[in-house]
Amino acid sequence: MEKKLIVKLIDSIGKSHEEIVGAGLVKSGKLESPYEHSEHLTLSPEKGLELNFRAENKILEKIHISLIDTVEGSAAYSGELPEPLVRKMSKEQVRSVMEKPFETRESFRVPVIGILGGWDYFMHPQKANLRIGFTYTSDSNVCNLTFALLGSK
Repeated sequence: MEKKLIVKLIDSIGKSHEEIVGAGLVKSGKLESPYEHSEHLTLSPEKGLELNFRAENKILEKIHISLIDTVEGSAAYSGELPEPLVRKMSKEQVRSVMEKPFETRESFRVPVIGILGGWDYFMHPQKANLRIGFTYTSDSNVCNLTFALLGSK
């Protein structure tokens, strides 16, 4: 996905699925429930990119971008990212660019995946209602990137 399109998708957080499809940002794909009684519906417009919509109103709440394939059978995102983000980043690089996280967690074990190197949440520099999350591998490389509305689960 081109940089300007991913930026437009990030700018669409808080908008409805209908508005996003109407703007031509994604094709009218079927929203799927990841599991029974989920509060979210998902849409994956391309490998490594997942959009999460609130089930009750179909408002886009989160964009998940997989930068490293951490689960067998999943694929990493191969498109562009908004500056200053790049697909290969370390925790040290993130913290030097994004400054101080407002929430952080050090290494922990996740079933199936194994040890993760923790995560950091930062406020979006231009959007007061968005947070940016970085999840790290055990060797401190970014494996997942999340853009989310503040207060979303």
